[in-house]
Amino acid sequence: MLRERSFLFWTYVFPILVVSTLGIAFASKPSVRFVVDIQAEPNGQHLLQPLSSHPELSVGLHDAASCRNRLRESVSDAFVVAHASGSVEYHFDEHSEKATLAVQTVNQSIQAAAGRVDPIQTRNVATQQGMRYIDFLVPGVLGMHLLGGGLWGIGFVVVDMRIRKLLKLYAATPVRRWEFLTAIMISRLLFIFPQAILLILFSKLVFGLRLDGSVLASGLILTLGGIQFGAIGLLITSRAKTVDAASGIINLVSFPLWAFCGVFFSYQRFPEFFHPLIKILPLTPLLDSLRAVMMQGKSLVSQWPEILIILLWLMASLALASRRFRWSET
Repeated sequence: MLRERSFLFWTYVFPILVVSTLGIAFASKPSVRFVVDIQAEPNGQHLLQPLSSHPELSVGLHDAASCRNRLRESVSDAFVVAHASGSVEYHFDEHSEKATLAVQTVNQSIQAAAGRVDPIQTRNVATQQGMRYIDFLVPGVLGMHLLGGGLWGIGFVVVDMRIRKLLKLYAATPVRRWEFLTAIMISRLLFIFPQAILLILFSKLVFGLRLDGSVLASGLILTLGGIQFGAIGLLITSRAKTVDAASGIINLVSFPLWAFCGVFFSYQRFPEFFHPLIKILPLTPLLDSLRAVMMQGKSLVSQWPEILIILLWLMASLALASRRFRWSET
């Protein structure tokens, strides 16, 4: 594996590229800036000054046609029409959360400029920082590469050895199937911790990744996850006879896990009736327990339901792979 430059790239460089790209794209911003147009006629001029002074608003005067076109093309978040009678009209996409917030901000500024006084005094208190996208992303990327390492780094390698008749040479030795499969998994697991440490250190130094949990507990979860996906990789390719067949099976298994299990975004975004099924997929308990321990500081014991699901997938896959495994294509 070390002689293969592509292996080194996909194992150590690619995860850093993923985190760098998405970390920059979804970096936390200090404030939200809304683009709001003011329709010049019939009475928009007097709104320009109070709205221009608001730090979260970018405003400008435009005629009626330009206001409508800019909103339609999403150049602006909303536009305001001030009538001669003193009433104000807001035009925006009611299905857009950003547009709704923009209108609320504009309305508060207009009402305050007109002399409205809030009856209840409030103050902002800085509290603990919540989870940012980078804190959510790093465990997802770690889980994704455990999945890829198990399916491609173990399952695909075994198929390649079968096609090249290397497994027949092992069949002629006293080594038993379970010993060979275990050795393959252990060899791949040796790369888990350097990969995880490198990715976490990079994310900590560049993006300020927050780590509140136990390193030992996180390492144990990563180890179980690596063994689990190694066993699944051996199972789904235990009888594959061609590279194309192995690639098709691996992609068929990988895509639903990447899409549904919360690698890049929370599975809570899917309809609620999907959640029970998603929670028992092999990648979901790994990511849920890893995020809970690494980012929220929860104990390993508190994650026993997720760890139980991981162990069930691991034992079932390894047992079936050991029974179904073939040394040769025939």
